[in-house]
Amino acid sequence: MGAKLIPIFLFLCSMSWYAKAQLPAHEKDSSKTEYYYELDKCAEDLLFLHTKLQDAHPCLYCYTDSATIQNKYSLLVDSLLKDTNATRTHITANEFTVLVKQYLAFINDGHLDAHNQYALFKYIQQKGKFFPLQLLFENGQAFIKQDYAGHLESGTLGTRLMAINGVPIETIAAAMYKATSADAGIQIYKTRQLENLERFSIYYWMLYGAQDTYTITYTSPSGKHGSVSLPGITAREIIEANEKLANEPTLTIQTNGSVAYMDINRFEDISNKPRTLYFWQFLENSFKKINQSHVENLVIDLRDNPGGMIYHAHMLLNYISPQNIESAFQIKSSHLLKESKKQGLLDFLQRNFNKQSYAAKIAHTPVGKFIPFSSKAHFIANEKLKFKGKVYLLVNGNTFSAAGLFTKYFKEHNLGQIVGEECGASPSYSFGNTLLVSLPNTHVQVYLSTAIVSNDREHTYYNRGIMPDIALKRNIAAEAREEDSILQQVYELILKGNQELVSSTGN
Repeated sequence: MGAKLIPIFLFLCSMSWYAKAQLPAHEKDSSKTEYYYELDKCAEDLLFLHTKLQDAHPCLYCYTDSATIQNKYSLLVDSLLKDTNATRTHITANEFTVLVKQYLAFINDGHLDAHNQYALFKYIQQKGKFFPLQLLFENGQAFIKQDYAGHLESGTLGTRLMAINGVPIETIAAAMYKATSADAGIQIYKTRQLENLERFSIYYWMLYGAQDTYTITYTSPSGKHGSVSLPGITAREIIEANEKLANEPTLTIQTNGSVAYMDINRFEDISNKPRTLYFWQFLENSFKKINQSHVENLVIDLRDNPGGMIYHAHMLLNYISPQNIESAFQIKSSHLLKESKKQGLLDFLQRNFNKQSYAAKIAHTPVGKFIPFSSKAHFIANEKLKFKGKVYLLVNGNTFSAAGLFTKYFKEHNLGQIVGEECGASPSYSFGNTLLVSLPNTHVQVYLSTAIVSNDREHTYYNRGIMPDIALKRNIAAEAREEDSILQQVYELILKGNQELVSSTGN
């Protein structure tokens, strides 16, 4: 399933003219430092969202029952109207956006999300500053991985973070968890989401407001306490940090040829002008090299992979499976989906002249009915290049959506060993194919799921992700030194397994 996450800062900076033109009419006053919305208008937007979810979501009550969701919705609306009847008539943009995110999180679909591009764009325009540290979370504690303000001594990296501006990090994380959607409410997914610099910094700004400096307190492994004030960083600096991250799949074969390492950061084609790297091309070229090098062990790394095209995930599966694996998903026909496919010329042509097209199927399927799709006819692997050695699948709490489905099928078909930690995908239901909807009064943007993959129906309310065969723990100090402690452990496992094999055969 396609993942919902996009680099929000980069999007806003590149679309600044559009964001300004689309501002709500009553919010175009550039002298304002913060947006405010009328409480009754916010209540109308919650009703709009509640109705659209019932119309478009393929299984709104898979993880949270109808009565519970209705009660949550009623409580939120009542809280707004209660304020209206008291002294307050308006709410800030960030307060309302957080409220929407909390409502969505209650549904337990990790593809649901909301953000307010207008409020964020305005803050960026005003040279607003964001929290400058990237954090790691382990066993309920937070640790400092990277300082993008450049003010911390190197010895401080890897130390435990205790508080930000006087607020305990446990309190901050708990507030962020409440606003973070996850399939089945999987906690490890919510936790790993906070390790993303951009996401954490936006969350902090939404919850605690504008800050120019951030005073942190920390504790070293030896028990020494410290405190320091750090300047915030700009959106541009966060974009530059993101650009240093890998954005396309890679293959590395060790010099002795015994191990190949394939890093798949998302199941998407990569368009880097002037060329496009098609995912099927990457796989075909990679498995040619793997076969030519007589590789015996393949490590597939899906850590921090948010998903992408399910067909791409299945093509990779079929390169490591003796028999081609098929899967199916369904998209719910809805008023919202039908409206979204009436926008462009291409959709018009497909609706009317290609009855097998996606747009035509949506147009001709009654509202509330489901449209079946299968991976059978898409991206079949090159049979001559299939890998026949040992496969190790490396996952973490950010392995999600199509990457989570890959993990599910990998486990079901016994294609190798899953190593790492619990992944962010549920063995029950998965969602995707999101639509972006703008709420009519506040213009808060909301991602709504329209597709569903039914996994293991016996675990419909199972609130844990797919578990690894071999659990591995990160070394925080090594991670702060930019060392991949988990991957190193995987290589040690492979080496140990090969040595044991040699010993057992007497060679």
